[in-house]
Amino acid sequence: MGHRHAILDEFLAERIRMAGTAGKTRREILSDAAKIAAAASVAGLTGCFPNVGGRWPDAGACSNGVPEDAGANGKTPFQPATNAVVEVFRESSVEKKAVGRYVIQPDAVPEMLEEGLKELARQVQASRQGVSASDGGQTDSDQDGGAGDNPWKVLLPGFRPGYRIGLKVNALNGSVPTSSAVIRAIVLSLRDHLGVDPATIIVWDRVLENELKGKARYHLADLGGATLLGTVVTTNKATEGEPGYGAIICPPIEGETPRISRILTDLTDVTINVPVLKTHNVSGVTAAMKNIYGIIDIPAKYHKPKLQTALPALYALPVIRHSLVLTIVDALVGVVTGDTDSPPDEFPRRLLLSQDPVAADNYALTLVNQLRSAQQVPLPPINSGNNADIAKWIDLAHDLKLGDKSYSLIKV
Repeated sequence: MGHRHAILDEFLAERIRMAGTAGKTRREILSDAAKIAAAASVAGLTGCFPNVGGRWPDAGACSNGVPEDAGANGKTPFQPATNAVVEVFRESSVEKKAVGRYVIQPDAVPEMLEEGLKELARQVQASRQGVSASDGGQTDSDQDGGAGDNPWKVLLPGFRPGYRIGLKVNALNGSVPTSSAVIRAIVLSLRDHLGVDPATIIVWDRVLENELKGKARYHLADLGGATLLGTVVTTNKATEGEPGYGAIICPPIEGETPRISRILTDLTDVTINVPVLKTHNVSGVTAAMKNIYGIIDIPAKYHKPKLQTALPALYALPVIRHSLVLTIVDALVGVVTGDTDSPPDEFPRRLLLSQDPVAADNYALTLVNQLRSAQQVPLPPINSGNNADIAKWIDLAHDLKLGDKSYSLIKV
């Protein structure tokens, strides 16, 4: 196990060194980085990664979801400091072209992100100090703990040199993926405020070729220099060197034994959850918590009839809940009348930021219902009639103390 970590750390260190290489273009640097990644994989990663011609952990071995080590690469216990949900709306952020067609205005997104980060950091800092962020003096950097000057220091308090940051995106719906504009804005903000080398930030989801590159059509040039990585390379065949999944989780969750992406457990110290806003015929809404289905290997087994109890139980796994310290919902465009794979039918033009996944999801549900009621032919709430209990998982997540469903909404 230590050998695998050493190889991964060597790979990331090489990415840092390469990014600063003089005389090379970014394209050349990224091309070299890909070669380094492949070399590292062949050199020894596959011996530990499942489904890639290497060894699975012994069939009797399992994990309880607690991080393997509590040292430099361990997960720091995390609990939201506030139930604040910051909503940033900008009319100019999306240009609607036709039914289901749109153009996100990338120049509008960085300002939206920065304003949202600053306000959320103020809310977090005020909560830690036991005062209301609406009290006077909070704009003074001495009184708000520097939240206004550098919100990332408040939102990522454990940050240190070498900190490995992941952005868990949603690339499942090619018509409504996490937008490149939002990803790029986050990457460049981390670079500018914390000095993070973009090449060390991993933008990831389940499948590299079919989803991240295929459906979402992500290109490195659009991601601010971040690394694009899938837990697996393709769904069609095993690929040597892909990160893969770890040991099965024991005891079983709802009768199933999932495995967790090694991008979450081995390649990153902290993850920023960057989902999209969509309706879903099993969960009602998909935003913060539902995005973790892209972290496990058997998401299909946790839909009907198990989702209502399985989703909170999965999120409660320490390796998941302590990794996801911030949610930024890309609600620039969304789906409010269809299912998770439907084309966009609404343009909320919003970013939603929160430390609290339960608060974020409960407001996402509220927002979806507001948008449904505003349709030309008003639609009932997604959680009404025969589907009254479709979002019961939010209540169960609240009961498990994963967050607070009684969100505090701040509009910016």
